[in-house]
Amino acid sequence: MEENTPKRNVFFYLLGAMIAFGLFIGTIFPFFAEYLLGTEKALSTQFKALCLAAGLLVGLVNYLLFHLVISRELDRIIKGMYEISTNIKKALLQQIHSDKPCELKVTSRDRLGEVILAFNSMGHTIDERQRRERQLREAMNTLSDSVDLTFVGQVILTHIPAPPIWQHALLYMLIEGNYRCIAMKNVNILSVVATLRSEDLGFLDAISLDHFKTMAIEDTCFKTLELFQSGTPHRPTHVTIAPLTGDETIIGFIVTACHEFVPLSSEHQQWCRTYCDYVQPYLRNALLHAKIEKLATIDELSQILNRRAGMHRLYKEYSAAQRHRISISLILFDIDYFKKINDICGHQTGDKVIRELCRRMQVNLRDEDILFRYGGEEFVVILPHIDLTGAALCAERIRYFIHDKPFCIGQNELQVRISLGVVSWPQVQEEGIEPDDLLNLADKALYLAKQQGRNQVAVQTDTHILPFTQYLNSLEKNGTS
Repeated sequence: MEENTPKRNVFFYLLGAMIAFGLFIGTIFPFFAEYLLGTEKALSTQFKALCLAAGLLVGLVNYLLFHLVISRELDRIIKGMYEISTNIKKALLQQIHSDKPCELKVTSRDRLGEVILAFNSMGHTIDERQRRERQLREAMNTLSDSVDLTFVGQVILTHIPAPPIWQHALLYMLIEGNYRCIAMKNVNILSVVATLRSEDLGFLDAISLDHFKTMAIEDTCFKTLELFQSGTPHRPTHVTIAPLTGDETIIGFIVTACHEFVPLSSEHQQWCRTYCDYVQPYLRNALLHAKIEKLATIDELSQILNRRAGMHRLYKEYSAAQRHRISISLILFDIDYFKKINDICGHQTGDKVIRELCRRMQVNLRDEDILFRYGGEEFVVILPHIDLTGAALCAERIRYFIHDKPFCIGQNELQVRISLGVVSWPQVQEEGIEPDDLLNLADKALYLAKQQGRNQVAVQTDTHILPFTQYLNSLEKNGTS
């Protein structure tokens, strides 16, 4: 601390210099007076003493005037600096942004004014740094609360530190070998290429892992991109690609676009690079979580939801149906004589039959329908908002679609058949019925379908179980009575 303590006082030096200068003038003035006035009285002792006294007095008065004028201005500057310093310390300790600007009022056009301008420039730099650090801290706090990949991507684009003209952005991540757009900002969703193919990625060759590059829109695969500025659509002229790296590979990249090209300053480039470095770990965590979640919810063989995830969705959909008093139906089905397929053709063929069956099922279901593997060769379809009649017709359509076209597995052409049991709520008017009870009722209907010869649909009504044809006949009788 003592080493940083100044050893000299500038004002004492100034006082000494002014007194010395006054005495110097007082010393040489008699000689000038004797030369100019032509009288020897100018060299008298009394006149010399008077000149020295006058020089001393002028030096002291000059110092006092300087002290009064300059010190007052310096006191104002010093006081303002201390106040700003205190505000900055409070803001740092409380992690809040101070509303008071980090600047002093410029009152003169001189060196003191330049000092204040220099101080204000430093204050603005500190204030901008605080603002950006606060924004970064807010983004990090929000990102730490979630591992959902889409949410994390949207937060990253929301806080991206780019100037307003570059506030149109896309975020692509490497998912299962393809770059997919997971978030966007101020962009027309219909103009976005959702998944980039390998031939679309030529622009990445010009980008290093540690830097990003601005290029004309015509040199990229984003030619169809459309931006929104104050509600008005625009075509971008340039895009900037900022890579997101992990393990020496590009795991994703941020695309910012502008409709009127304004080069990014070196300061913005550096800050964006720093921002990308900060957010990359959160993206990697979200990607890892998505992979783990998929492993935990997707059945490895059939590539549809496993039993645990499917039952979770069933409870969720059933709760929503009860809450809103809307229908929900279940179809429980399995593969007829599946053991024979395994015994005759082998388990690998049996596995391929399951995969092909699930693929065909997904073709015949709506986006909101939920298919999951219940166990072995048993599967469940959840049909939200579908009543018993609709579910029965859906089950018969599925049965026919599987029955109609043979399964070509390698060199084998297999005739695969399925049996299905259908149940629906609130057509089943059992009090206190739960999702597991619905599955039990669907299982009973499936058992009847197998008992009556397989390759058919059985429907659980409110009183008994009917084959599909009898169920349709009962509907016709009720309609004509």
